[in-house]
Amino acid sequence: MIYFITACFNRCNFTLRSLRQLNDQATALGVEYKFIVVDDNSTDGTVGDLEGLDFPICVLRTSGNYFWARAMR
Repeated sequence: MIYFITACFNRCNFTLRSLRQLNDQATALGVEYKFIVVDDNSTDGTVGDLEGLDFPICVLRTSGNYFWARAMR
């Protein structure tokens, strides 16, 4: 099992594109995987779009005070 972990804030299109590309590669290789995305209180619809994806994903929502370094702990 591979876990892809990332943080995001108001980068919906970039985040979705990245996750779709990783999904395509993992699927092509037959690798079991899961995405873990830490969303730092995005206001651009990121969370809703992430939750609508049809692959293994866990979206963790934070208060908006995590920024990159704290979200990646």
